[in-house]
Amino acid sequence: MIDVFRPGNIAPHSGVYKVTHAQHHAEPHDVTLLFGDTFPVCLTCSKQVQFEVAISAAHRECASAFSAGYLKMRQAQFREWLLALLNSDPFAKFKSLVARYLPSGLRHGS
Repeated sequence: MIDVFRPGNIAPHSGVYKVTHAQHHAEPHDVTLLFGDTFPVCLTCSKQVQFEVAISAAHRECASAFSAGYLKMRQAQFREWLLALLNSDPFAKFKSLVARYLPSGLRHGS
């Protein structure tokens, strides 16, 4: 069963929604809404418009690869790697990083 949403409902997903107007005063078309947005009222058919999910998508702030926390973590990992290279004994630090991040099955001699 297809979920149909009306003006005033809250968008359960970010994505593209197919819009169908009452009395067909406008051709069906697509709109983009973000999770939590309120479905809008049509200026002509008021609350008689309906929305259906056409394409559900994650907003970039919800996608882990783009979130600020993920980027901060990657920056911290890069800083740690860079410090290992600048360390007076870079190979020792590098080995500890390899031991920490490389699965044991991929290490030499395992």
